[in-house]
Amino acid sequence: MNIAIIGAGHAGVEAAATARAAGAEQVTLFTSESTLPYFRPRLIAVACGQTAAGEIAMHDAAWYADRGITLCSATVERVDPATHSVVAGGKTQAFDGVAITCGANPFTIPLDGAQPDMAIRTLWNLDDALRLRERIANKHRLLVIGGGLLGVEAALRASMAGAVVAMVERLPRVMAAQLGELAAAALLSQLTASGVDVTCGCCVKSVAPDGNAIRVTLDNDRAFCVDTILFSMGARANLTLAKASGLSVNRGIVADDNLQAAPGIFVAGDVAEVNGVVRGSARDASAQGKLAGANLVAALKGLPLTPFAGSAPQTLMKVGRVEVHAAGAASAEGSVETRLDDASDPSILRVVVKKEDKLIGVQQLGTRKGFDELAAQL
Repeated sequence: MNIAIIGAGHAGVEAAATARAAGAEQVTLFTSESTLPYFRPRLIAVACGQTAAGEIAMHDAAWYADRGITLCSATVERVDPATHSVVAGGKTQAFDGVAITCGANPFTIPLDGAQPDMAIRTLWNLDDALRLRERIANKHRLLVIGGGLLGVEAALRASMAGAVVAMVERLPRVMAAQLGELAAAALLSQLTASGVDVTCGCCVKSVAPDGNAIRVTLDNDRAFCVDTILFSMGARANLTLAKASGLSVNRGIVADDNLQAAPGIFVAGDVAEVNGVVRGSARDASAQGKLAGANLVAALKGLPLTPFAGSAPQTLMKVGRVEVHAAGAASAEGSVETRLDDASDPSILRVVVKKEDKLIGVQQLGTRKGFDELAAQL
C-alpha cells in the first residue's frame, strides 16, 4: 500500500505517522518547503527572536526515517481523483490513496496607497519569520493589523523584543472569536500594560511613504508612522490544489463525516470542510490528521471508517505574564457571562458563558485553575 500525504503541517505529519502505523507500506509526505516540518504556531517566537529557527521542528530527520516516511520537498500541482496519481515538479507518481492536508494561506486586504517597496508583511512560514526577525528589534515601530489570537501574540512578543507596537482591530474587541466582553476587556488592559497601543472598532484607511517609514491613517483619522506593517487577519483554506484536481470546494475541501472528499482521497486540517465547518487550530488539525491517516488505510483495506467527532474549540496562549485559556463559544444571542473569581487580583479572570443555564463557553486569563474541568462539560 503506497500513499501520499500532501502538506507537512500538524495534520500531515500526524496523518503520515498514523497511516504507517495502520499498515501502509510506503508513505510519502510532500512539503512545499525545504525544511523539516515545524510547529507553525511557534513562528511568532522565531520572528521576534525568542526562539531559534532550528528549535521549532516537530521531529528530526531520523524520526521520519525510523518510521519509513519519505519526505519530498516539492509543490504538488494536481491529484487525479480517479487514479490517485500525483503531479509534483512536473513528474507524475502513482499512489493507492491520498490525504490532502495543505493547510491555509494568510488573509490580507489591499491597503490604499501601498507600494511594492513598503515593508508590508505576513507571517505564515519560516521564510516570513526570518525576514521579520531582521526587522523586529529595539524601537522598531510595528503595526499589527488584526486583533485575533495570532495578532495578539505577535503584538505581545514584538513588544517583549523591544519594538514599539500598535494594533488595529476592526471589531469592537480583541480575540472576539474566543472571548466575550469581560475577558476581552481584561485582555485589552493587559495588552496596554504590556506596551501595545490597541485601537478597536477601526480599520486602516490608507498608507503613504514618509521617508523610510510608512505613514498610516486610520478611518477615525488618527495618523502615525511605522516601520513595518504585519497582517494578522486570519487565514483562508488553500484550495489551489483542490480546484486544479476537480474536487468539491466551498470554504474548504468538502468532505463527509469520515473526512473523505472522494474515493481514496481524505482531507484534514485547515483545508478540510466537514458539515460546513472548517477548523483552524493546531489541536483540531492534529486530531483530523490522525483520523484521515487511519481512515485512508482502512478504506484501502475495505474496513469500516470512523467519523470525525469534533470537540469544542479551545485556545491556549501564554506570552510572558499574559495567559489566555478559552473553550467553546465566546458569546451567543441571549447568553450571559458570569465571573467566577472575586476580582481581587487584576491579572486573574475566570468567566463562564451560559445560555438558558447551559454552559457554552469558558474563558480564563492568568490562570488555568479549573479550566479543564469546565471545558470538559462543553
